[in-house]
Amino acid sequence: MSKKALTTLLTIGVLFAVIGVTKFVLRPSATPLPVLNPLFQPLDAETLRPLLAHNRVTLVNMWASWCGPCREEFPTLLTLRKKYEKAGLGMVFLSVDHPSEHPDAVAFLGEQKVDFLTYFAKEPIEETIGKLSQNQWQGGIPMSLLFDPQGRIVDTWLGTLDLTRLEAKISPLLAK
Repeated sequence: MSKKALTTLLTIGVLFAVIGVTKFVLRPSATPLPVLNPLFQPLDAETLRPLLAHNRVTLVNMWASWCGPCREEFPTLLTLRKKYEKAGLGMVFLSVDHPSEHPDAVAFLGEQKVDFLTYFAKEPIEETIGKLSQNQWQGGIPMSLLFDPQGRIVDTWLGTLDLTRLEAKISPLLAK
């Protein structure tokens, strides 16, 4: 069996395992929760498509309020956003917090002084993120996806971002 075929089979296996665990851990809420903040809105793969179709480089970061590495990298992402926003970098912050944890996510965004639109994943979360990442997500966060101006994934990061590597990827895309 080729290395590519083996990698594909392993990825599919891990994805099914994550979906099974995620469905057990992240049960859909029976009652929709009210929007807690006008800057914290629901997002699914269909809602994201227009955000990626504006002919701009876009970084999508998936995080959660309870995730230590996510909280640690958030200020770096905000700095990156400020540095490259005028050059055309779009950023989408997508909370994968369970609906019962949305108040914690909104509080964290307030602590970070976020004054722009951010999102939370609609349930079921594995479908939203699976479609978004073209099934590259294996359940870990933080995870970031870099999209080119045509909406294609250029790079992915699982775990805390390496700012040097990220800037090396972003700069040439923004220069085009």
